[in-house]
Amino acid sequence: MCADQNRQRSIIMQMTIPYFSKAVPDLVDTLEKKQELPVKSCLKQNEMIANPEKFHAILLRKNQTSTSGGKINIGGKIVNTEETVKLLGVTVDYKLIIVPHISNICKKLQHS
Repeated sequence: MCADQNRQRSIIMQMTIPYFSKAVPDLVDTLEKKQELPVKSCLKQNEMIANPEKFHAILLRKNQTSTSGGKINIGGKIVNTEETVKLLGVTVDYKLIIVPHISNICKKLQHS
């Protein structure tokens, strides 16, 4: 959701945008051109611009191959696709499994 607290310019956003396509280039094209995407309307409503350092994107493929390294233009800013993203504190990968999350927890426990 998108929240604008006391009209400050700080925003808390955690969005999952479900779009489907048979080919990754078609999906990227749809995401870039679709004006009513929740993230685009939220940015516009709050007079903000996309910060690529804070945006994380992951594209999922039916054959579960990585799409890391792709680029998506959101609000005039390039967002790179990654192999893993954090959703509500849980790290998931392009196969929609949480093995990276469990690995991170195990590493933290070993160092404590």
